[in-house]
Amino acid sequence: MFPPEAIQVLEHSQSRVVILDPPYYSFGTLVICFGVATLAGGVFFTVRHLMAAFTVVLFVLTIGLLLFGSYLATKKSTVTLTREDGLLHIQRQFWGIKRPEASLRVTDIRRVTVETLKYSRTLTVVMKSGESYALGDGSDRQGYQGAADAINDFLGVPAQ
Repeated sequence: MFPPEAIQVLEHSQSRVVILDPPYYSFGTLVICFGVATLAGGVFFTVRHLMAAFTVVLFVLTIGLLLFGSYLATKKSTVTLTREDGLLHIQRQFWGIKRPEASLRVTDIRRVTVETLKYSRTLTVVMKSGESYALGDGSDRQGYQGAADAINDFLGVPAQ
């Protein structure tokens, strides 16, 4: 029903690795459905002239749910490592708007790991200095380990 939501390795070669963190269509659609149901409740109370203050709260909640659901359903990020420029590029976008790109030097990266917190996983870059940076927001989707393995293979890090 929905396009694939798992983290995907789009390209894995000696010169370049491209990882796609696609939109979370199913969860975003679910949140949008809750927003529409909240809107229906607000319309019902407005038509019946019931609980005017509660109706305002429902309409504000509707706006929040619709915005958050559309954000989840359109948010994606792409991680690209290239030998040509020696950088790891992180490009994020939502609602069709690209955010400024972040970059890390490949020579400063020790490894990429998959961190798990309860049911949420995220790709984390561990720098040689000991600092770590999350490459995304994290989710319960599949594909994180394959993406980490592809990046570590590109970096020449032995498999664990």
